[in-house]
Order: sequence, then C-alpha cells, then structure tokens
Amino acid sequence: MTESFPVDLNLGQLLVAILDTVGSVEIPTVKFVNASSENKEIVVDYNDDEIPSFTFRLRDKEIDEVV
Repeated sequence: MTESFPVDLNLGQLLVAILDTVGSVEIPTVKFVNASSENKEIVVDYNDDEIPSFTFRLRDKEIDEVV
C-alpha cells in the first residue's frame, strides 16, 4: 500500500541508506555535473507492507503552461 508519509528528506541520510542497500553506484561524470532539479523532482512513497519501506524515484516536473 502506498500512502503519504510525512518525513523530512535529509539527502545525506538518503544517500547513506541507498549505498548501504545497493553497495555502490557508478555515475558518469557528465551526468553528475549536469544533474539538475529544474525538470525533475524526487517522489517518496511509503510502503506499509509486512516490512515497511520507502520507495524513492524521479519524475518529470509538470510544467503549467500559461496560454
């Protein structure tokens, strides 16, 4: 089940949790240098399963066009 779960997103804590889970991540320099949050946002879903967890993902920001 996915629901809203209030949490302060601490990026350092998030990075440590991700690396503790997956071990290591290799990121091409160009992707790291050009990383921008202008068109992307982090989505956090709380999963209230047998073992509660969070799912983190990126999605494109919706841009409202003014006509």
